[in-house]
Formats: sequence, structure tokens, C-alpha cells
Amino acid sequence: MRYLGMIIDKSLLFKSHLKKAAAKAEGIGMQLARLMPNVGGPREDRRRLLSLVVHSVLLYGAPVRAHTLDLVPGNVRLLNKTQRKVLLRCMCAYRKVSEAALNVLSSTLPADLLARERESEFRKRRGDLNARDKPWFIKT
Repeated sequence: MRYLGMIIDKSLLFKSHLKKAAAKAEGIGMQLARLMPNVGGPREDRRRLLSLVVHSVLLYGAPVRAHTLDLVPGNVRLLNKTQRKVLLRCMCAYRKVSEAALNVLSSTLPADLLARERESEFRKRRGDLNARDKPWFIKT
């Protein structure tokens, strides 16, 4: 089922949504990469702005699906792999640079932690602080 741009499957693990969002974010990242060659090109602040566009596409609906990151390790790998490709361009780095080094150099949290952070902020706004074990949309 598709609702507000989110693909919701029977198991509520959001695998298909993450695959589609990662492909879309990667496509946008490749289009923006044409504007940002590794040698020369825009300054770092403009590169960071363009990487935030990809992050917003990648993390759309993160408060809803962040609980699945503990259940499906493939979701974490997919998020971080897509983020790494964007950070390579943002930092003018070569593909040999590790994911952790890119996160430190760009002072950006890994994508899975950003999703969990958005989930906790959402829960704080709702006043649902001690309900970490269950997704926010399941009421008991």
C-alpha cells in the first residue's frame, strides 16, 4: 500500500520503501554530482546544502520506520551506503575513504542514527518518551 509517499507492506518492515527511497536519493545524488566535480566545483557550504537535499529524501518518514532498523540490519546498510555516496562528493574524497572517516570529516551522523534521532524528537513532541519498545503507531 502506498500512503503519503510511504510504501507500507504487510510486515511493517518498510523494506520496499527504503529500497525505493535509497534509489531515488541515489539518483538525485548522481544528478547533483554532475554539478560538483571532485576537483574544483562549488565550495564546501554549497556542497553541504546539496547533500542535505539527498538526506531529506533518504530520511523522509524516518519517525515511522526507525523502529525497523533494529529488526532489519539490511535497512541500516542500505541507508548508510546511500549516504556514503553523497558524502564522497560533499567532501571531495576518493572512493577508498571509509564510511566512518567520511562521517567524521563532514561532521554528519550516520543515516541510521539520524533516523533514530528524528524518531526520538517525534516521540518527544508527542509526549511519548517511555514507549521505545513499540512503534509510535501501535497503541496498547
